[in-house]
Amino acid sequence: MFLVWRIPFQFGIFYIALDGLCRSAIFYSILSFLTVVIHPFIAVLMVLFFNDGLFYQFILLASAGIKATKGWATRAMLSVLNGILYVLYMILPAYTPLAEKTQRIYSSLKIRPPDLVTLGMTLGYALLLSALFYFLSDYSLKKNRLI
Repeated sequence: MFLVWRIPFQFGIFYIALDGLCRSAIFYSILSFLTVVIHPFIAVLMVLFFNDGLFYQFILLASAGIKATKGWATRAMLSVLNGILYVLYMILPAYTPLAEKTQRIYSSLKIRPPDLVTLGMTLGYALLLSALFYFLSDYSLKKNRLI
């Protein structure tokens, strides 16, 4: 299509394809581990709804509530809730690692040499997370004597 429409080819398309492959590997490794541990329907719901972005939004809401409230009891309760949410946010794996750095590439399709380092970091994260969930799944299956 680039030749037919006479549009200059941008190598960001390959970057986006590899980044999407890494995101898919992350998503499916988490999903496959959860389907080993719990019922597949519940695992799909957990993967779709309980992600890092949801807990980040909850952290923002709790932080805004802390600043907006006047009562010490409410402020203390929201501070504890904010701490719990922050711990959950840090524990949960990110489906889209380094998304703020790749946003420019998704809109312009132009890459620079530092962007390849970001892609390498995303690839490494996806490989490590996939290996982690593979070994956790294997351990869970052996523990339950299913293999």
